[in-house]
Amino acid sequence: MKSSNELHQLIQSLSMNEKRHFKLLSQRHALKGGNSYIQLFDSILDQEEYNEGELKRNLDKAGRLRFATEKNYLQGLIIDSLIHFHRSRQSVAVYQKLISIDILYEKKMFKACLKQARKGKVETLKLEKLFPALSFIRWEAALLNVTGGESEMDAVIQEERDAIAALDVQAEIMQYSFRLRNLLSTAKVKQDELKSIISGMDNVMKKAEKDKSRTFLTIYYYHSALAMKAAFMGSHEDRKKSYRLIHKHLETHPWFIADIPHIYNNNMNNIVNACIFLDQYEEAMSWIEQQRGFMSKINLKNEAMMARIFLNTHENEIFIYSRQKDYKKGIPLVKSVEQGLRKFGEYYQGEQYDVILSLAILLYGGKDLRGAARWLNRIASVRTAVQLRPEILITAKLALLIVHYENKEENIGYLLKSSRKWLEKSGLFKSAGIFVEFIEAMHDKLPAKEKKIRCIRQWNAFRKAQEDPNEKLISKYFDFENWMK
Repeated sequence: MKSSNELHQLIQSLSMNEKRHFKLLSQRHALKGGNSYIQLFDSILDQEEYNEGELKRNLDKAGRLRFATEKNYLQGLIIDSLIHFHRSRQSVAVYQKLISIDILYEKKMFKACLKQARKGKVETLKLEKLFPALSFIRWEAALLNVTGGESEMDAVIQEERDAIAALDVQAEIMQYSFRLRNLLSTAKVKQDELKSIISGMDNVMKKAEKDKSRTFLTIYYYHSALAMKAAFMGSHEDRKKSYRLIHKHLETHPWFIADIPHIYNNNMNNIVNACIFLDQYEEAMSWIEQQRGFMSKINLKNEAMMARIFLNTHENEIFIYSRQKDYKKGIPLVKSVEQGLRKFGEYYQGEQYDVILSLAILLYGGKDLRGAARWLNRIASVRTAVQLRPEILITAKLALLIVHYENKEENIGYLLKSSRKWLEKSGLFKSAGIFVEFIEAMHDKLPAKEKKIRCIRQWNAFRKAQEDPNEKLISKYFDFENWMK
């Protein structure tokens, strides 16, 4: 994102209550003629799209010269206002307590500081917030030196060692988990490397259990990694089991759900995906309903989180209706999805394309080839800056070839040629190249017998290529093998 857009994005993202709070705080410092930064706030708020030139045209020369300074000052004020507005949030309250200790220390109120440090330490260790816990522990150690509590120092230092050990285990498991994710996303998985990662994680977890240094996040990343491996191996019952273990653990740690709701949402989304792979659609729909309602259940308002839930649940619901060929229920969702995607604008682009692909496949199944082509083109022409998973892009390109073929488009030959060239350049998904060759055989003007032989050869080659778990990624949204058959 360009830096010039940041302030506009921040202002446009404010809720009604956050705007009101900012205005109330701003009025306390308002000058007789009104503050220029408040006027700047209102001007940017009125712009649907950011236009810096238009903002500057309304200023005199002096105003234009200090424009960058005014923007930075305004952004700082808004962030201060948001911190004050959200001060009751657990994550904000923790750091406010640390700030209050720093201020009290400067006033030489050491006993009050020690009381706050100990209270903060107990709270953060209980909630496994290890980074701020270390800060409270360090403050406690420093304050024991000035309040005559040196005899308690050994116990405090041991608490620091325990927290550092737990963080070290967390970091190791996270590193293994990210290594596994990167390995599985390459579409060229080496089995020896996969076994090495899983073995390394198991050893770390055994040692952590022995040393009693396991935390919630350690358990979360470990089971998430096992679920990723299970999905890659096609063991979706094991995948579902891992995600349900995480869900059960989260339910016993409710403060994590309020503090990091995206983990709770992502995990439920993963359970839904596992259910879909197992054709357990009724159970999947029940999890989708839980997913949609958990924010209101815990009384949490977070627009970014709500947007992600909208995308995840609609993608899965559309996908289920598509798999069940229940277009009567699926097609009416198109309008609400379109409205939601317009609302999010440029945000969550990677996740939006998952929803768009599901939508396009649903429309194709409902015989709306024109509608399907419109959404598939949106993916196929995506900018390189968007973080888009390769299997989504390639699936869309292949599905678009199907639509053009069934529509008997005149430019199908050009599209086949460019698709083949693009796939060869990408070096990903051998089965995608075979599928292009299949459509070429279908399109070419050949004798019926020769065409049939070529098509059957490509169909068998595609099926063989799909035996590789990497290759199956492009068949998640659309059953290309069945279409060829």
